[in-house]
Amino acid sequence: MKPKRNWMRFTLGRAQDPGDRFVTTEVTLGHAPALARLMDVAYTGTIDHEGETLEQCLAEMRGTIEGKYGQLIKEASFVSLDGDSGASASLITLWKGHPLLAFSMTAPEFQGRGMAGFLIQKSLLALKNAGYKVLYLVLRDGGKAVT
Repeated sequence: MKPKRNWMRFTLGRAQDPGDRFVTTEVTLGHAPALARLMDVAYTGTIDHEGETLEQCLAEMRGTIEGKYGQLIKEASFVSLDGDSGASASLITLWKGHPLLAFSMTAPEFQGRGMAGFLIQKSLLALKNAGYKVLYLVLRDGGKAVT
C-alpha cells in the first residue's frame, strides 16, 4: 500500500532573510545532472524512494526544471553545490497557480547542518518578495518536514 500524501500550506507573511550561511545559486537546466545525483543519494532508503534509477532521477529533474509540475519559479529555486555534486536543493514550481515545494533534498553527508531549512527559507523569502502569499508542499505519511 502506498503511503498517504498530505498537503500542507505555509503563509509567507513572516518569511525572513536567512542570511548567507551557505553558498547557493538559482537552479538551471544545467544543474539537472547534479540534482539527479543528489536526488538519488538523498532519497535512497527513505519513504520518498520508489526504486528510481539514476537515469530516472535525471529525467525527473529535467522534467521538473522544464515544467512537469508547473513552471519552475527560478528566482525561488536554489541549489548548494559541492564541486559538481549537489549538497542540497529547494525546487519551487507554479502548480495550478500556486507555488509548490516540488523537491527539497540534501545529500546524507550534509544532513544535520541546516542546509534544507536555509534553502527553504531563501525560497520563502524570494516568493514573498515576488508577491506570493502561500507555499504548498506534499508530505507522505512517515515523511519529515523541515522546520
